Amino acid sequence: MIKLASLLMFLQPAAGELQFVVGLMYAGDIPPIRLPYPNDLNELELDIYPRGIGRLTEVGVKRVYELGRWLRRRYVTDHQLIPPNYSMPERLRPLTDTCDRFERETRFEEEEFREQFDAENVEWYERLEEDTGFSRFNSKNVETLFDVEKEIAQGLPQPAWLNQSHNGVTVLDWIRESFRKLAVFKVASEKRARFA
Repeated sequence: MIKLASLLMFLQPAAGELQFVVGLMYAGDIPPIRLPYPNDLNELELDIYPRGIGRLTEVGVKRVYELGRWLRRRYVTDHQLIPPNYSMPERLRPLTDTCDRFERETRFEEEEFREQFDAENVEWYERLEEDTGFSRFNSKNVETLFDVEKEIAQGLPQPAWLNQSHNGVTVLDWIRESFRKLAVFKVASEKRARFA
């Protein structure tokens, strides 16, 4: 404890300007625009989603609102990293231009990542082909299959195989973790960082 206190005495507050923040957040529930997998017995019923297919659900609206409040409290109110009257400068607005070199290099990197991911998950893929009805399961199917989360959030019935375990991991937990890995790769790759 004394060592920690001594170390803390030597730390000095950093003075600087916030330059860049990247956040990966799941903003809110959005109904799927298609069924998550071919063998899904649920239907895309509009009465389940009163705001419409592909639009935030009531839960999603509340989550987005809470996320905005949290971001404002953290970065504007508590830490004052962003002024209260901040408006996004023109230079930070999303661009519609494309960069051919970026597209080419990141496409190759993504193909390599997906090939490795697919090779590491062959056993899962074989198991999921039968359960889901996908003919050749791959990493792109993981992204589609993750929409079962949206069905679960709406209280729709799910098949028993989602809760079956394989090597100590349930199918649903594997889907969640695999989706997370794929999503993080899309924003945290080395080549994408070099272009930032």
